[in-house]
Amino acid sequence: MPGLFGVVCVDPRLRLDPAAADRALDAMAGTLRHDAGLAGDRWIDPAGRFALGRIGLPSLLPPPVRGADGEPRAWLEGVAHQPAALAALAQGAPDDAALRALHGFWALAHHDPATHRLTLAVDRRASVPLVHAEAEGVLLFAPEPKALLAFRALAREPDPAGAAALLVSGYLPAERTLARGVARLAGGTALEVAPGRVTRRTWWRFAPGSAPTRAGADALARDLSRMIAAAVRRNLGDPERTVVFLSGGADSRAVLAAALDALGDPRAVRAVSWGRADAVPGSDVDLARRIAAAAGIRHEVVARGFDGYAEGFRATNRVVDGLSDVAAFHPQELSLMRSLAARGFTRALRGDEAFGWSVAVHSHEGAAVEVGLRRLGDVAAAAALVRDERRAAWLDAAAAEWRRLLDGVARETPNGAKDRLYFGERLQGMLGPAAYYKQVALDHRNPLLDEPILDALAAVPDAWRVHKRLYLRAASALPGGLFRAFPLATRSSLEDWSGLLGRPGPVSAFVASQLADAASPVWEHLDRAALQALATRAAAAGGAVAPAPGAGLRPWLRRWAYAALPRFAAEIHARRARAHVSPTELLMRALVLKDWLDGLSDRPPAVTAAPVRAAGD
Repeated sequence: MPGLFGVVCVDPRLRLDPAAADRALDAMAGTLRHDAGLAGDRWIDPAGRFALGRIGLPSLLPPPVRGADGEPRAWLEGVAHQPAALAALAQGAPDDAALRALHGFWALAHHDPATHRLTLAVDRRASVPLVHAEAEGVLLFAPEPKALLAFRALAREPDPAGAAALLVSGYLPAERTLARGVARLAGGTALEVAPGRVTRRTWWRFAPGSAPTRAGADALARDLSRMIAAAVRRNLGDPERTVVFLSGGADSRAVLAAALDALGDPRAVRAVSWGRADAVPGSDVDLARRIAAAAGIRHEVVARGFDGYAEGFRATNRVVDGLSDVAAFHPQELSLMRSLAARGFTRALRGDEAFGWSVAVHSHEGAAVEVGLRRLGDVAAAAALVRDERRAAWLDAAAAEWRRLLDGVARETPNGAKDRLYFGERLQGMLGPAAYYKQVALDHRNPLLDEPILDALAAVPDAWRVHKRLYLRAASALPGGLFRAFPLATRSSLEDWSGLLGRPGPVSAFVASQLADAASPVWEHLDRAALQALATRAAAAGGAVAPAPGAGLRPWLRRWAYAALPRFAAEIHARRARAHVSPTELLMRALVLKDWLDGLSDRPPAVTAAPVRAAGD
């Protein structure tokens, strides 16, 4: 996975041994190099206080920012939209204002020689991940936990809170990883490493509705429409080498509309969609085809196949490092990204956004459930998968994590809490990992998460974010009429997973092989017999993403119920959703955990001790 990695001395009595530090960087880089097209560089501090490396696409490795003495001060992997804000880092350690001025998609390291302080930071969305851990007097950091687990000093076992979240939610909260003792930097945070201390600070917070405007919805929608157009224009790049990921939803449609307006010529726009070959009416692929044909763009649909499912699962999970269940349900997409890169595409635009998530909620617990967060103790079928001797620790850790998440939004309104949790946890914990494997092959950008847009959401009241009301008004005002001419997709273009598990084929064969693997270290944590019984139920039950007759009516019925009896409907929905995870989801998420642990056992630690010596030696 592209990003920054390295070792920093925390204990002031230690210094890095240059040769040992170089070997440690080699070991870390070896776990991160998922594609031959990735480049890299490194820097070892002559004073022996830190060593860092970068890995990424060559176009996303700008030259280090150098101080007046010509020595490197700052290293960035990714995109900085304002060169002046990046160059300003030569003047000293970045304060909150300097980081807020650095718009783009990036991870950053900055060294201040006057204070011997190394600052590590990620952008507002944590677009480029950064995980960290302390051991043997040093801080280790990288974009993937397994790069840190190349060091023998770190425990090679799952974090109970992270593993529990994977089972019941399908993704980990933004600060969690699957590795015990390894934390992740959430968007808008920085880590300052100075002699004798490591400090985390928040330099920006997502605050939707915190300063509601008195302007009318029409004026705010016009401003937002202009911001969307400007963000897409800023990120388009060379249209012949840029591809728009197009679905039938509202987000990618806005990106397409803005790209059409910016380029003027529909044939200059390239787009790709993927899903089931037999796309049903009203599905994402069906709507994408209709929209593309009406707009006159160059568009192709890639059918998701399952030949090579096992290989795709493992390759994707190796990049994502178990942070979500994306490897189980979307294993084909890594190879798709590589095929797009092989055809000459260098950039992709995707439509993730934070304009408001779903329906209104009336409690903070309802807000958490609405964005997909669940607690292990509420999902009996998930808790039953954990071995008896591990269950209490997992339940306690999951309960503590649930309290932490809710305490973090306790002062928000329920709908403010929902959108904060969506941005801070679901977007960074689920949609972020779904973008990580795209970054292996492409310069991947989310223009709808542009900094001016995120800041502007502070003025949008709760009521205008529910059901994305303001966003849909703003997007509908974009040229081209794509929102007026076509409905939003109401059905998935993905597979009937119950059917895939219940009939002979690559998916059922993979599951059977995993359950037959009695030597896996996962059985130290999960009950193999319970998982085998779950697999039998999953093959017979409704799948996690199976389309169903009449599914297109459900959004309208749900809106009616929430309008007529909002509190009652929300309470019933939250109560049911909090306790329910389908057998298919539980099974495949357990196999993600299994694959992650299997991968660790296949890669023994390459670094036997911290690469340090006593200062003065």
